[in-house]
Amino acid sequence: MASMTAKEHISHEAGNEEAWVCICKNTPSDDGFCTCDAEGNEVEPDTRWTTGLYVCFGCGRMIDPKTLEVIGRNMRLAREIEERERVRSAELNAADKSGR
Repeated sequence: MASMTAKEHISHEAGNEEAWVCICKNTPSDDGFCTCDAEGNEVEPDTRWTTGLYVCFGCGRMIDPKTLEVIGRNMRLAREIEERERVRSAELNAADKSGR
């Protein structure tokens, strides 16, 4: 028997249907979102943008703007984001320790 998993959906900021809030808490005014291809790679919103999808720059989740459903994840981008956060955290810890 296949296991059932709930589909993920992002939401909107209260009172603003254009201001998305990703599951990772990213918003347009934070890291933001961008048009993407079928693998979640950033593309310009021109003739190359054939998927109609967006990618979250906070976690790499790929979003269908019509339903706000998360349809996939760009794992390369997710790993880059995690590494950036790890480095930032280490730098903050080092600065905190040197300031004591």
